[in-house]
Amino acid sequence: ADASSGFTLPDTCAIAEAYKLRKMEILSNDEMTAGIREALTGDEPILCRISVKRDQVIAPRVRSMKRPDGGMETKPLEDMWPHLPADELAENMRINADD
Repeated sequence: ADASSGFTLPDTCAIAEAYKLRKMEILSNDEMTAGIREALTGDEPILCRISVKRDQVIAPRVRSMKRPDGGMETKPLEDMWPHLPADELAENMRINADD
């Protein structure tokens, strides 16, 4: 999510500060284990911002697309990227009434 995609996200840490929520930022893999341990301490809510490499592939995932009118369109959860062939998706969605 950045200006080149036409979709940006607000500064989540600033939002946490505005609502007086506990927050933390994990900037590298080296900080991950200690960061998760710290985030799980305490009973109050915490907002965690985890930075990932721009080219990090996250799959499966819901992928939104920008429509020509500027709005966003998101596929349903059962049709995550990378997309299955239509026949395989249909087979996976079939519900057996005998089960």
